[in-house]
Amino acid sequence: MSQYQDNNNNLNKEKIKDEEIDEFERSLNSTSLVDVARDIKNSLHGGETKIVNGDKILLILTDGLGWNVFHETGLQECQKIRSVFPTITVTVMTTLLTAKSPGEHGILGWKVYDKRRGKVVDLLSAIRNGETPEISMPPSYLRGEESVFITPLSGSSKRLFSTLVGAHVRNYFTPYDSLSVLRQSLPEKRFAFFYLPYVDTVSHHYGPSSPETAETVREVSKIAKKAMEIGKSNGFTVVLTSDHGQIDVEKNVDISRDQEILDNIEVPPFGDSRNLMIISRHDVSETFKKYETYIFGKETLSKYAGGNRVPDYAVVPKGRTTLNYWIDDSMDYKGNHGGISKDEMEIPLCVT
Repeated sequence: MSQYQDNNNNLNKEKIKDEEIDEFERSLNSTSLVDVARDIKNSLHGGETKIVNGDKILLILTDGLGWNVFHETGLQECQKIRSVFPTITVTVMTTLLTAKSPGEHGILGWKVYDKRRGKVVDLLSAIRNGETPEISMPPSYLRGEESVFITPLSGSSKRLFSTLVGAHVRNYFTPYDSLSVLRQSLPEKRFAFFYLPYVDTVSHHYGPSSPETAETVREVSKIAKKAMEIGKSNGFTVVLTSDHGQIDVEKNVDISRDQEILDNIEVPPFGDSRNLMIISRHDVSETFKKYETYIFGKETLSKYAGGNRVPDYAVVPKGRTTLNYWIDDSMDYKGNHGGISKDEMEIPLCVT
């Protein structure tokens, strides 16, 4: 049974039975994306592995493909694993490319706290605007000349991978030419990353339980299966996985005008709307009591994120709610992620 509010932060000491927390804590002992990333690193550099073996790796990442929609793919002989917390794309990408947990690399969402400049930086906005964020990114284990990233031309993925790794990025224009670009990119490479963002995009706008998302999963799976065949025919061990699943959002809550929150925090919240990261000298459990949330103090947050590069608190909405301090288009999303629920955490892993 989990006590999700830390004693050392003078939070409520009562142990509250909560199925979601119990399930999340039990999952911490299962195979995770950190394990997958470490195996890929060891495969490429001659270390010991348990899940992934091979001196050439094709990693196919289907963004937003949670285990709750995976049955639509028709893929066989795959296993269920867990993502990392927070379940945010940039957090997962950093883990996959550094083989470090979020609590080790410190990228806990798209909005990060830049301690040197004393401000919250929106990584996604900066990358989209062609800026180089002044954030200390951890080094990748990948060697640039041996690696290639295949991503859509539209969106921010090219700049994201260049920022995280400094690697060579090749773009495709549409899903229909993506396989051709993949095929052309593999010669003389030991690591290739093939990124398919479409399930995530559709889930955000229609919800993960929608027929639109189910149809997208089926169509994207056709591409993923062909990509697996291309990788195998070129001598690659193929790893197909995802970064997170999504929940169907029932309520988006605007907390940007909540004066009590502003009075009790040192800097604006960062992270994302399903995982607000808080720096505060105060006990914030009462501050957020009006919202249905879990409050993780630093000790628990370090445990859940896998390291000590974490703030004082994380505020995680219960159920199917988001808490929005930074008001943007995501307030209209019908699907979202970032939290600890089963639908957000559980993802597939296929290794061939």
